[in-house]
Amino acid sequence: MGLFCPQMLAFAADDDAGARRLIAAAVAETKRNPRACNSPMSLAQSYRKLGDLTNAMHWYERAYQAIS
Repeated sequence: MGLFCPQMLAFAADDDAGARRLIAAAVAETKRNPRACNSPMSLAQSYRKLGDLTNAMHWYERAYQAIS
């Protein structure tokens, strides 16, 4: 599942709960399949957009580790 487009549509509709469900599904998919199309950076940015900085930092750190 690609995260970006559906999540942006949820944000555009002011549907934070829908965006959270999409992000949770993307995280679960990424944990099951690390080669899923959801990058740690996109997950971090999604959490940041929700204002969830704790989860955002977790995924930013994973993104940094992936390029280090």
